[in-house]
Amino acid sequence: MLVDEYHDVGPEQYELIAAIAGPWLDGDERLGLFAVGDDDQNVCAFSGASVRFIRRFKQDYGAGVVFRTDNYRSTGHIVVASNTVIEPAAERATDTAAGRFCEW
Repeated sequence: MLVDEYHDVGPEQYELIAAIAGPWLDGDERLGLFAVGDDDQNVCAFSGASVRFIRRFKQDYGAGVVFRTDNYRSTGHIVVASNTVIEPAAERATDTAAGRFCEW
């Protein structure tokens, strides 16, 4: 099961994902659950979404975490500015906010 935009999950979606994923989890073997998200991009707090769910994904599901730090969407100037604004956040999961700029 793939859950995209996991950083915008709210309590109701969290419970639904847990209910659906439950049968896919086999004791200590965590099978078939994959989530994509960025704890720096939580923009749906108005609808009850909370970044705390993505921050505890590893703990909840015993999952590994892969950080994608290369940025293919923004120019180098935007990446530097984003990192400057985001880096002071106390509860970030990653060390580099927008990552490094990669030319095509």
